[in-house]
Amino acid sequence: MVTLGTSTDLSPWELKRARLINGIAFTSMVLSILYGLPYLHPDYWLTLTEILTEATFMGLVLWINSYGYFSFTSHLFVMFNLLFFTFQAISHGAIDGTEYYLIVAGVVSTLFFKSRIVSTVYFFVNGLFFFLCKYSFTVIQPFLFMAHGENQYYANHLNMIIILYFIVLYFKSENFLQETLLQNEKEKAENLLLNILPEETAHELKETGKAKARNYEVVTVMFSDFKNFSQVAEKLSPNELITEMNRCFSAFDQIIHQYKIEKIKTIGDSYMCASGLPDESTHDAVSMVKAGLEMQDFINQYNSDRKSKRLIKLEMRVGIHTGPLIAGIVGIKKFAYDVWGDTVNIASRMESSGDVGKVNISQATYELVSGQFQCTYRGKIEAKNKGEIDMYFVERVL
Repeated sequence: MVTLGTSTDLSPWELKRARLINGIAFTSMVLSILYGLPYLHPDYWLTLTEILTEATFMGLVLWINSYGYFSFTSHLFVMFNLLFFTFQAISHGAIDGTEYYLIVAGVVSTLFFKSRIVSTVYFFVNGLFFFLCKYSFTVIQPFLFMAHGENQYYANHLNMIIILYFIVLYFKSENFLQETLLQNEKEKAENLLLNILPEETAHELKETGKAKARNYEVVTVMFSDFKNFSQVAEKLSPNELITEMNRCFSAFDQIIHQYKIEKIKTIGDSYMCASGLPDESTHDAVSMVKAGLEMQDFINQYNSDRKSKRLIKLEMRVGIHTGPLIAGIVGIKKFAYDVWGDTVNIASRMESSGDVGKVNISQATYELVSGQFQCTYRGKIEAKNKGEIDMYFVERVL
């Protein structure tokens, strides 16, 4: 019932007001009907009329709210209660304590309006009418007598307590809801940050506002790249190209995740990752080579599917090297975790000097993994700007 007439177009504050108006109107309507049941007798027609008048008005508020006119019903609600309770208090006298509803109505009016001026005016007007009612008891004799007025006094106060209880309960639930939403948004932001940066770097950035670059003694870096990718891209639409890349890189993400390898970045059709970052204890060259082999296996299976559809196949080279480097983030905007050093350059040369379908590794990496894989020594291969480098093709796991 509290969400009656609400929509996704409402702002958070408007939604809160709508839920509050609906909640108070519905609670007041139900309580009025319950209080009216003992007066279902011709002798109590005046008492029953007043009770049903309030119940009917609250039902009218709910009906108008169902069309989303919450701003209108806010003013209507406050004005009706102001006039209705003032009339009841003056006509009944002090016997049933109706004038205290004006205090409740004044408090409630401050919750219905975003404008401090409007809410303050309504609050003080209700307070003024409360004191006018108190004054009227000394100069005006009651002219409408409620049946069992003494009982109605207790009923009115019980009704006010219930309404105030529901207001407090409502705000506690709203605060809990807002805290839950805030926590969910915080978790989303943290997950997004962790999806961009390594966990250790992300925490350092949140706590200090910056993250220092670090030196690492032993890190294994992998590069992969598709051969003649420009020619393949020319035969695909932009959407098809993005779909193909996303499928391949998503598979690579899953492969390296199971080996606790840190993804560094993608550059066009090139994929880069490293083992031993940001925690050096996680370094494992064997896991990196296994990941490289699985990535090539995925591309082979991927090409089988493409061949059945008569699509051009993708050919990929993988290069791996192990050594020291520097890792971290630089700049003050659009943070990106990156790595620098000769190790990165040699790993790139391992990829460009390799063959499609193969995992090409350096001497440094070979010395760490030779007992786990069958490798073929390629000899000293000329690498751009690096001279001759000992290289090995990894054939299979032993």
